[in-house]
Amino acid sequence: MELTFLNRCQHECRKHPRKIIFADGMDVRVLRTARRIADENLGFPVIIGNQTLITGLAERNRVSTRRIQIVPPGRRYEREKIMEKLKPALNYDRKMILTVEDKLNDPLSFGILMAETSQRDICFAGNLSTQEEMIDKLLQSGRFMKKAGIISGLSVVFDRENGRPVFFSDCAVIPRPDAEQLAKIAIDTVESFKAGIDEEPRVSLLSFSTAGSAQHPLVDTIQKAKVLIKAMNPELCVEGEIQFDAAWLPEIGLKKNPQSLLKEPANIFIFPSLNAGYTALKIARYLCGCKALGPFIQGRTGAAHCFSFDMTEEEMYETILIGAVMRKNERIIPN
Repeated sequence: MELTFLNRCQHECRKHPRKIIFADGMDVRVLRTARRIADENLGFPVIIGNQTLITGLAERNRVSTRRIQIVPPGRRYEREKIMEKLKPALNYDRKMILTVEDKLNDPLSFGILMAETSQRDICFAGNLSTQEEMIDKLLQSGRFMKKAGIISGLSVVFDRENGRPVFFSDCAVIPRPDAEQLAKIAIDTVESFKAGIDEEPRVSLLSFSTAGSAQHPLVDTIQKAKVLIKAMNPELCVEGEIQFDAAWLPEIGLKKNPQSLLKEPANIFIFPSLNAGYTALKIARYLCGCKALGPFIQGRTGAAHCFSFDMTEEEMYETILIGAVMRKNERIIPN
């Protein structure tokens, strides 16, 4: 399943190549990953950073920069394109325009805004900067562009035994989501799932309770979220509140709740809090030995996603394949 999923993403990238922007450029893993993306015709790599320093790093590590664009942060051509798109959203306010222009000298802000003000480009960072910095800059860009709504972090976790991918959300952004936020996280995760996997999404809203086995305000929040999800997508297979074992093993789920809609294992797991989601992700990766990629930022256009600081070059490559497939081809700022 892992090969099928990633091969499908690879095929889509080759069919619809995008500009792949690396905002944390001074990293040999980035150089080698960019080289592979270019060689396999999967996209057009752009590395943000100082031309001399990045070229020197590439030469020392014998990585060719042919067909890899190196762009210093705030370069005039990209800056003008970004500001052309942003000025209407900023109401041509001179103070705000100067504020944004100053931000473009920061590689992370520059890379994110290059991607978010484009129709197709996509930015990756977090290998040198922190995920907290990445998410903060994403939220900042949303304020600049007057984009309402929440974002959340999706991680793709691969079953160690059969390579089957499952989606965990939210693992990166919202500490204590309310019912409306949980519902939005679930709907966004379903949309991300459908972008890359040819399989029916089966959603589990995780809890310490299954089908009312416990009474608590936290359980009430999940039950309310389910009602909202069904109102937004009546045909969706969604179960909750539900414990993880009941969601993953249908034979247990049907014993705990004979009316459970999950006749097969869930493939989307929505966690009740960031505490739960992030901890479960680390347990899956380090205790269970599962591959985990992401977080992929969802809720807007999928224009920017996170590497983790300890990612291998192979994991960076696979993260790009998945993130590129999740990118929506739409304008987020009208002409």
